[in-house]
Amino acid sequence: MSNLEQVRAWFGRPLWEMRPADADEYFGKVMRAAAQNTRLKRAQALKIWFAFLELRHKAEIYQLTGYAASARSTR
Repeated sequence: MSNLEQVRAWFGRPLWEMRPADADEYFGKVMRAAAQNTRLKRAQALKIWFAFLELRHKAEIYQLTGYAASARSTR
């Protein structure tokens, strides 16, 4: 399972709904005992995912869901 798929499986909802508090919980609690390289790869996968969404689909996702797909934004 890819790093991004594992984060999504834990989150249980579309990743564009993920907020900073969710990422804090995942990396601060769920992944606390994981190897540093594993945490880094998952964080990088999320960063790339949100960069892709922001570049390609930000307006459409916002129109459909009300969520701004950006690693830097809050709702």
